Amino acid sequence: MTPDFAGARRRRAAISCIRSYVPPTELSNEQLAAEYGDYSAARLLAATGIRVRHVVGTNERASDLAVRAVHDLLAATGTPASAIDFLVYCSQSLSYLTPGTSCEVHERIGLTRHCGACDLNQGCASFIYGLAAAQGLIEAGDADNVLVVTAETYSRYLRRRDRTRAVFSDGAAATLITSECDSAPLIGPFVFSTDGRGADRLRLSLERPDAPAGDGSNIDEHGSGTAAGFRLHMDGQAVFNFTIEEVPNIVRRLLDRCGATIGDVEHFVFHQANAYMIGHLRELIGIPQDRFVLNVESVGNTGASTIPMALQAAAHSDRLRANDRIMLVGFGAGYSAAAAMIRWHRSRADRRSPI
Repeated sequence: MTPDFAGARRRRAAISCIRSYVPPTELSNEQLAAEYGDYSAARLLAATGIRVRHVVGTNERASDLAVRAVHDLLAATGTPASAIDFLVYCSQSLSYLTPGTSCEVHERIGLTRHCGACDLNQGCASFIYGLAAAQGLIEAGDADNVLVVTAETYSRYLRRRDRTRAVFSDGAAATLITSECDSAPLIGPFVFSTDGRGADRLRLSLERPDAPAGDGSNIDEHGSGTAAGFRLHMDGQAVFNFTIEEVPNIVRRLLDRCGATIGDVEHFVFHQANAYMIGHLRELIGIPQDRFVLNVESVGNTGASTIPMALQAAAHSDRLRANDRIMLVGFGAGYSAAAAMIRWHRSRADRRSPI
């Protein structure tokens, strides 16, 4: 066994590039206000921090968005599909119960037969779970290039009259994780939390078999409504209560694992649930506003895709510098929560094309 000398450069997993895709059709606050009748566009913006959300067309699935994001990423980095060793598909918006949608995406983007693929369904914490899987594969020597792909089409699971349409949005992100040589971790450590008592508070489930057949009134020209009998159920107050109780704990746990304080972290990227919730968390935890990344206004809550989308936006705005420490925090269905510390790193692919 080769000695692991202090300071020696080791095989490390690093975020190489992120690309995202949202469908072109937009759902504005003005449109929602006209439908609701008792909410103004200004009130919707104040309540959610969201100005516009994106919705798929009638025949468009989450896998379609995922494929678009991956194609953009591979083209931007010049990475051939044959170089990808593993695909982790993170989503609640699955094409089928089985096989995994990862197999569909694998085929459509032309990955090789020696490339592994799996689905990971952990709600809005999925991206961090996917990062953990990618790091393990790379640092164990089982892969050199891993795609973590997130995609959601919540609009297909919401009734037209459902007020949560004001929050949720459709979109996908593709993140390339590569192997780099470095003396310190570029991804990790991680901390996780699960409270299964909240499993029925936020779920995507089939309507009851004895429920009356829909009359189509829940479907609009944007494809919003229940798809294949599925419906999104959310107890907003219960989810909020879990979030404000557990997220500060998981942030403290990760800081303790890193031997760090709030002041040691340059950026915080939380799941972009809505501006009110994450703003409340920021104040509760004591995170300075200038270190907090907020990206919900123009894209809405895209579920598993919010964290990589926010990271990409921060990189494009030149907020991120080499070696910046960034805390990622996801939370939602399950109840589940996860947090990771990453160190920003300009990798080979990133030098060819900015994130």
